[in-house]
Amino acid sequence: MLVTTALAAVVPSSLMAIPVMTFGAPAGLTVSQLSVGGEALLFAVCQEPYDWTSRLVFHLAAVVDTNQDGQIEYSVGEPLARRAVWVAADVATGSLEVSNPTSNPPNVLTVDPTPMIATAGKLEDVRQGLRLLVLRPGGGAWHGTATDGGAGDAGPADDGRVLLELATLTKVATSSTATGVGLSNLLPGDLVVGVDTTTLATYHFTVPAANTGRR
Repeated sequence: MLVTTALAAVVPSSLMAIPVMTFGAPAGLTVSQLSVGGEALLFAVCQEPYDWTSRLVFHLAAVVDTNQDGQIEYSVGEPLARRAVWVAADVATGSLEVSNPTSNPPNVLTVDPTPMIATAGKLEDVRQGLRLLVLRPGGGAWHGTATDGGAGDAGPADDGRVLLELATLTKVATSSTATGVGLSNLLPGDLVVGVDTTTLATYHFTVPAANTGRR
């Protein structure tokens, strides 16, 4: 697996601009409708052809709007994988878009976060492979990966699910939070993004106030 690495006030969701991704040829993309002078967090899971099979490639980058125009450009340095899912999030507001380089819309799932985050300091998911991003608007971001019975899974092996210890997630270096403490628990307002590393099905939710780890 390859990882490439280069997060405000709470704003009502009805007033937040939604980032827009535009994929260029062959290696780059543009994200517009960001907070002016702000920062975009790019998070991608790609399945690239490799010999007779494919390999997982992860991209993770925080890119600052240095031109003060609410837009950033990013290049991966090689042709973009067609089988991929990309997430672009505004670091200040937590608004995001999920997209991919093809004309087919990504598979975005609706999930109930209640059972997933019922245990303090953990996130449980009924997937055999998960790529996870947690964004605390204005306060930091963390990422991690887990495979059932393998790396990153704190639960029983081969039970058809993964259990991630939030404290093991890696802090994302951004312009505003280059260093900082690890993630001990989820807080209301945190944005959680998960990608199934097998199917590329993607979900995202904002942590509600009622269930941030109670048992």
